Amino acid sequence: AEAAAKKEAEKIKKDSKVFLCIGIGGSYLGARAVIEALNSTFYNILPDKQRKYPQIFYVGNNMSPDYVNELLECISQKNISVNVISLNKLK
Repeated sequence: AEAAAKKEAEKIKKDSKVFLCIGIGGSYLGARAVIEALNSTFYNILPDKQRKYPQIFYVGNNMSPDYVNELLECISQKNISVNVISLNKLK
């Protein structure tokens, strides 16, 4: 599983300019905490040549149509990868 994850991460780095992390509530917070701890606060506004990874945006913490539409307008001309995080607690 780890090798597959690393392979997919390399593919995303190579193919994408934008990475969307989608999750509602606590589902995405772990990923966001790690990503933000490892990157500069202003990582997304660095020039492409200075960034080692795609720009990262979080969707789901604010699902208003205006927020989503504005984000899509900003990234519509870029190659995008999407990660949907869902916490499923079946009992």
